[in-house]
Amino acid sequence: MVQEYVESLAAIGEWRAFIIGGKIEAVVHTYKVKGNDWNGKAVQDYLTLQEIWYAFQNVQSGAWMS
Repeated sequence: MVQEYVESLAAIGEWRAFIIGGKIEAVVHTYKVKGNDWNGKAVQDYLTLQEIWYAFQNVQSGAWMS
């Protein structure tokens, strides 16, 4: 499996869903911290699609860097 790096990965991280028997058992948000380290935590709350779109737009415009 190959994963292509995209800028939004470092800016907002990624979410991984673990699906067993057709049921979502867990979701983990992996995100970048200082240096080249990454953390992961179980997700309890979720962003709306509108919030995700807003974050994505800020990453594309470079606003997340300011």
